[in-house]
Amino acid sequence: MKALEEVSDPVTRQLLVRYFHLVNAGNVDDLLELFAEDALIAPSSGGVCQGRSSIGEYFRSTLGRFAEHHDEPRRVHVAATAIVVELHFEGHLRDGPRLSFDALDVFEFGGGLIDRIGLWADTAGINRQARQDRSSP
Repeated sequence: MKALEEVSDPVTRQLLVRYFHLVNAGNVDDLLELFAEDALIAPSSGGVCQGRSSIGEYFRSTLGRFAEHHDEPRRVHVAATAIVVELHFEGHLRDGPRLSFDALDVFEFGGGLIDRIGLWADTAGINRQARQDRSSP
């Protein structure tokens, strides 16, 4: 996760490193400790998850669909109120199809915790990729 070294604030950098480590490990219980009680996640697939309980349900549902998965941060953009992480995702759904796509995670922090994440990916392209993979011999 070399890209995360670009984050100059050591607390925020460590929070991001731990976030991606826990996401990749599928460790939702420990992942939730990184979020503020009233944190919010807004996935590009729609809907909003607010609060640790709702965020936990989101991650358990999303990550639970994969037999294996890996988010690899590629670039980081630091702004005054947010950090944008460009990442590459590789995963293998439990029912067989492999998925590979690029995405953006937009983080906002407060009090040493994650306050908000906007998760941006081409959901139509991901769905097409899953359908094509399923129809392949």
